[in-house]
Amino acid sequence: MRQYNAVMKHVRNTLKQLALERGAADLCYYGVRQIARESGASRTVVDRLMRNELRRLPMEDLARLCVWLDCEPGDLLKLEEE
Repeated sequence: MRQYNAVMKHVRNTLKQLALERGAADLCYYGVRQIARESGASRTVVDRLMRNELRRLPMEDLARLCVWLDCEPGDLLKLEEE
């Protein structure tokens, strides 16, 4: 049986960084609505990702964001130690 590791980890998303790399130089202009509109992902999901408050990410929205950002899910979500 695998032993539980006492080191806590959390998932961090890189949506802001990837959006900037995509060419969204001004995130104030290129905000939640714009990303949701262009990607087809839910506005609520994009908003919560931008604020790093999302607890559940629907696979459909993940796929749409990855297509829009031209990335893999592992590029958007990172597992890090707290």
